[in-house]
Amino acid sequence: MIYLGGGGSSTDEENVFRAVFQSPPQRIIIWPFAQPETRWPGIKTWVQESVAPFGDFPSIGIGKEPGFGLDEADIIVIPGGNTFALLNYLQERGLVEQLRDFAQSGGTVYGGSAGAIILGADIEICDAGKGGMDNNEVGLKDASELGLLGGCVVHPHYEESWREHCERWSVEKGVVVIGIPERGGLTVGEEGKAVNLGPEDVWLFEAGVGERWAMGEERMMK
Repeated sequence: MIYLGGGGSSTDEENVFRAVFQSPPQRIIIWPFAQPETRWPGIKTWVQESVAPFGDFPSIGIGKEPGFGLDEADIIVIPGGNTFALLNYLQERGLVEQLRDFAQSGGTVYGGSAGAIILGADIEICDAGKGGMDNNEVGLKDASELGLLGGCVVHPHYEESWREHCERWSVEKGVVVIGIPERGGLTVGEEGKAVNLGPEDVWLFEAGVGERWAMGEERMMK
């Protein structure tokens, strides 16, 4: 099961967190690779504090070499940061295919902000040089992602000021853009059936046309 968060706080994304983190306790592995390693301990603390209201989760760790926690995790948590740094880290270590296999084999993946973007088809929508929000400081060449959302790409932190960017991207790239606000998120299950967990509306942009996706509505990723 895939969960996408818009990049807000754990309170903003409470509906998403409540859906992801349930009892009985699950083993959580964090992939904080969108952030510098010096920040990883703080990210672990944030995850521990964020999931505490939803149950007792004694097994929370950082995914490190050699296996990056894939063999022991029930849930892979991928928080935000720089999307180019995140995807570069995964590509250099051969983790793109491994994460795809984990998700397609029944594992749960939560991605927030940059972690949500990489679960789509392409990350270029976030390129600051093309109107997005992240700088490609690592010189990433291959921006293709995990492709777990059909041909859709994700734009987190969505608000009205990003509408034109998402409309243009949907036209120029011929893709469906999913605009997820910070107070919102999606769950995507088998065969691409997705539900807006709310509380705020998500926006879909196709061929330059925006469509509101209300809380509780089901859609198919395409």
